[in-house]
Amino acid sequence: MLLVSGAGHAQPKVAEGGVQPKSIGWRFAPFPLLNYSSDKGVGYGGVLVAIDQGENPDRTEPFESSTGLQFYQSTTGYAFHKAFFDFRDIGGSGSHLTSFLGYERWPDTPYFGSGGDTLRRREGSPDEEHGMEGFWFVPRVEVPLIRRSLLWVGGGTFRGVRIWNLESSLGQLPRGANGGWLSELETGIQWTTLERAVSPTSGMEVECTVRGGGRWIGSRWSTIGANCFGRGAHAVDRSGDWVFAWLGMSDYVHGAPFFHEQWFGGKLRETYGGPNLLRGYPVGRKRGMVKSTASMELRWAVLGWQMFQRGFDLLLAGFTDGGVVWTPHSERTDAEKSKVQPDWSGGFGPRLIYEKVFLLRFDVAFALERYKDDVTQSESIGLGQGFYVGVGHPF
Repeated sequence: MLLVSGAGHAQPKVAEGGVQPKSIGWRFAPFPLLNYSSDKGVGYGGVLVAIDQGENPDRTEPFESSTGLQFYQSTTGYAFHKAFFDFRDIGGSGSHLTSFLGYERWPDTPYFGSGGDTLRRREGSPDEEHGMEGFWFVPRVEVPLIRRSLLWVGGGTFRGVRIWNLESSLGQLPRGANGGWLSELETGIQWTTLERAVSPTSGMEVECTVRGGGRWIGSRWSTIGANCFGRGAHAVDRSGDWVFAWLGMSDYVHGAPFFHEQWFGGKLRETYGGPNLLRGYPVGRKRGMVKSTASMELRWAVLGWQMFQRGFDLLLAGFTDGGVVWTPHSERTDAEKSKVQPDWSGGFGPRLIYEKVFLLRFDVAFALERYKDDVTQSESIGLGQGFYVGVGHPF
């Protein structure tokens, strides 16, 4: 049976007093994945998620726990298979534990050099490429200090990487060219009033963390880093069907291998370029010691419906992303200049919400790119593009 409401959200049966009851018990959600991006080709696979909504309809969290498996690979040989876990309000304490364990393989990983002023080769002239594969383990915990607004956060990144065929014409091979094991621990403070929902319509969140690694935790590299970000969601109209969402984030890292320089630390833990930040640029397109990014989205809840006693919502989103990357001249090994070159991208896409607890995202993005001609060495400006399928909003 299919029930459709107007613009906005699904309309389940309302209990006495006009309060909509939350779903309880287990839900299982299988979703196919189909994707295309200029750097990874056509991707395909699937996600299977098991969601425990508990037995308490008055809970503050959208669910108590979720566990999922992802199988994903592309026609160019890229693969990322993972298991992920999300445990909320552990023992009624408000503590939140997340983690994922995954395997990644990318036989033709692009490498453009370090810093924000690197250029892409024109289409038809391949960028520098190498092979990379490895394992990820990324745990994170949030523990309330004052009510549920001020929290201590802690976690780590444990990543083992193998590199092959890295023969860069850009100059000296970068730090980490032989691969190895990277381990970092992270700690910090978070303040949040962000609504606890898969698609929040109100609130803000600010977090600052520091991180570091070395031989004392089995890392091949000694690293230090810091990350600060702020994000928010604000309803534009009274119904909450239109939501303005924003993100601002800066990151510093010293001593990291080249294959990890494009990653931000902190809660969001995303790359500069790819499906979540600076969409439309390839993953690893820009990398360096200092990174800053800002994003804005306008989300519109178009339609809500019920089918087979399950609730679905359809959103449309338009977005714009901007950022800069910088590496000091003293740290450069592949160029003589180290100027700051701003990056910009924008796009749109639909998003599907299942039972208010799982969101599947489809984004189309276009980026302002800077190219070089290998023959004339001239520079030009063009558009890069990316098409993405992801789980959850990008921020």
